[in-house]
Amino acid sequence: MSSHDQTWEDLREQAQHLGIENTMALTIEQLRRAIDERHRGADPNQARALAIGQRA
Repeated sequence: MSSHDQTWEDLREQAQHLGIENTMALTIEQLRRAIDERHRGADPNQARALAIGQRA
């Protein structure tokens, strides 16, 4: 399964596993961005903030 085949629920579970909180309101694209930022070394709060366009 490629990352583009993941459902919103799959991405949400992955984000939560990485420590990213408050994922219910995030879109699929925002979840992908948050997960990507987390893998780049951002802390969970910073990853979520960057994904939704806020300053971290």
